Amino acid sequence: MSAAIVAVEMGTSKIIVLVGEVRDDGRIAIIGVGESSPSGIRKGEVVSIGKTGACLRNALAAAEASSHISLKSVYLSIAGGHINSTINEGSTIIVDPEMGVNIADIDEVIKVAKTVSLDQNQKVIHSLSRYFTIDGQHQVINPEGMEGNKLSLEMMILYGHNGCIKNTMNVIYDKDIDVADVVFGGLCSAQAVLSKEQKDAGVVVIDIGGGTTDYAAYNDSIIAAAGSLALGGDHVTNDIAFAFNIPIARAEEIKKEYGSTIISSYDPENKISLPPQVGFTGKSFSHHALSTVINARVDEILKIVKKRLDETGVMDHIGAGVVLTGGCAKLNGIDILANDIFGVPCTFGKLNNVGGLPSAIDGPEYVTCYGLIEYAAKAESTISHPGLWGKIIRRILGQ
Repeated sequence: MSAAIVAVEMGTSKIIVLVGEVRDDGRIAIIGVGESSPSGIRKGEVVSIGKTGACLRNALAAAEASSHISLKSVYLSIAGGHINSTINEGSTIIVDPEMGVNIADIDEVIKVAKTVSLDQNQKVIHSLSRYFTIDGQHQVINPEGMEGNKLSLEMMILYGHNGCIKNTMNVIYDKDIDVADVVFGGLCSAQAVLSKEQKDAGVVVIDIGGGTTDYAAYNDSIIAAAGSLALGGDHVTNDIAFAFNIPIARAEEIKKEYGSTIISSYDPENKISLPPQVGFTGKSFSHHALSTVINARVDEILKIVKKRLDETGVMDHIGAGVVLTGGCAKLNGIDILANDIFGVPCTFGKLNNVGGLPSAIDGPEYVTCYGLIEYAAKAESTISHPGLWGKIIRRILGQ
């Protein structure tokens, strides 16, 4: 096996640390796990350095104990409503038109396309190559060897608020651990659950976590859209607590045990009864009312994602449908609701390259960390393959 890779997701609901190794057959083996909650994160952003640091320390300690490895460097996933994307295009003159495009030409146009003007408070997270153009011939995937005079590249720039990113990284630095790279959570989820065939046909992955919803869309295996909303499962919980005047902790329990997005599946007379506790007199309400509250918020989240995707035109090319993951993917009927909203088949994401998966962490809420390990494994392969293949991998990963 290769050297261990450590993935950290500091989410709103909890902090997750996974330690993985790449086996000889190329699959990921999970050898260490650590998690801790609550996290001191709200809507994907650090709101309490002390609280987040304490939770991270507990998660790191558990991961070290279970993997028997001292953690010195980690890959960090990041999400939040501050993350946005834009399309930038760069062009260069081909050095030797008759010999065709070479690696130097490609490297130069990538360099130019990566140069984007952002607000001083913004920081680039990824520069993801999309399509090349040669003398007006559009949507060229690999221009190497093709003749022409002018080479252009369309690139997606994913960026976020510099302060939010630094605050998240500083929590890790405070534990004397290095951050090898910061990766957008939506790309991690896509890496974990999407196949090449799905990306070729056109697909959207939507990861609904505790405080954020990440999404990434592909067409012809090229990134077509990506972003993050500051909305997630915690908002569903808050709605339940407010609607029925019950404590947040009880609302979370009710959501997990009885939560459904399908309103019509319950008789209004079918009741949920909460027994009285210290400081709580007890409560009774219907399954129908609960599912009405849950449906309203999840419907809102999915429709916002749909609106964003419609604005890019990506929904016209989604042959493989929508793939759902994240903690909220456990809600009963969410795939049916998503199907109604997006008008394409909606399924649940399944890990495609992980072996020896502990049953305790075989859930959609761990998908981002799994994908982060796989992303890191591909990134680190450029070190041992510094030539052409390494360059190709770097272009795919946006490095």
